[in-house]
Amino acid sequence: MHVSITDLIKHPMIALVCLAVPAFASDECTFSEVGILENIKHIADAHPGASVDSQRLRASWELDAGTVEYFEAGGCHDYGEKAGRETRMVEARDDDSVLEIAIALARKFMTEQNLKLVVEAIDNRALETVAGDETDTQIIGHPFGEIVISHSFADGTDTVEVAWPVY
Repeated sequence: MHVSITDLIKHPMIALVCLAVPAFASDECTFSEVGILENIKHIADAHPGASVDSQRLRASWELDAGTVEYFEAGGCHDYGEKAGRETRMVEARDDDSVLEIAIALARKFMTEQNLKLVVEAIDNRALETVAGDETDTQIIGHPFGEIVISHSFADGTDTVEVAWPVY
């Protein structure tokens, strides 16, 4: 499977399946929605107050009026997870605030090994940055693909997302 940086910018959800392992030559999915939903329910149980949307394969938490945090998982041949925070705001967050939220999301939802990659990359400014028309993306190398931090601001909603491969 070939996914370009342009694809990642246009479709952040693609980052969930953008791994360095080759795609299988089958039309059947390796991961079942039932198994993915069970993982999402496990995450929801670990962080009380979640509502689970089985159609979107998403758990979400309302942090306060105007701020929602969420966790999603998915994939067919490659499996990935994504966490994000949407906040109603007058203007977009600055770069430092985006990275602070990315670290907070990583601390809450990632494994220690992935968290370490994110913190080290941010501390060392070892991020590949790609500015887009609607979404700015920062990419961190990962043994099985990439960890992608994305930031967008549209219609008064500021969104920070972190997506990573699961192996």
